[in-house]
Amino acid sequence: MSATSENGMLLSRWTSYVNTGHGGNIELIDLVKQNGFDYIKENFQYAILENYNARVNDEIILQRENWWKNVLASRKFGYNAN
Repeated sequence: MSATSENGMLLSRWTSYVNTGHGGNIELIDLVKQNGFDYIKENFQYAILENYNARVNDEIILQRENWWKNVLASRKFGYNAN
């Protein structure tokens, strides 16, 4: 799930991370199941790399998210399976 206008933008996405530790991320869901929510709280930090308002086309937001995943190699070395 991305922080697009269709999904409630950034506040909704971050609220999900705060409440669950995984925000719907499949890789992190498995990690929470294996190690518990406290493991996430103790070992992970989250950062905002870019922020857009709801007037920006969702496709642009998804393209930028994909760009960051490529730049940071988070599919290969991180927790982004998509």
